[in-house]
Amino acid sequence: MPARRRPSVPPGQALVEYIWIIAVVALVTIPAMMFTREAMGALFIRQQQALTAPAFPTLTPGPTATPTVSPYRVPTDAAQCKNGGWQYFVTPDGTFKNQGDCVSWVQTNGKNAPANP
Repeated sequence: MPARRRPSVPPGQALVEYIWIIAVVALVTIPAMMFTREAMGALFIRQQQALTAPAFPTLTPGPTATPTVSPYRVPTDAAQCKNGGWQYFVTPDGTFKNQGDCVSWVQTNGKNAPANP
């Protein structure tokens, strides 16, 4: 099969056509940009306002509660006093003498003071 020959184009013809294409595109897009400039500006301003406005209401911090740390470790259930657990508790009134002392303190809600002050 013989090679196909390209039609001959006069020198500079392709460049002239390319320049015409650029000119037509510019003549179409520049007026379009001018007519939409105001709309685009308004859109840009709305976008800027959306970016600067908080997405959710800001919360102002109120008074914060200071956590209190108690030096005491008190039992909350009689089962905690069993199996030697009574030895590890310290109440505001002292320490427990034995398991029964700890259980008594739990059952009376702390009204029966420990034997060891």
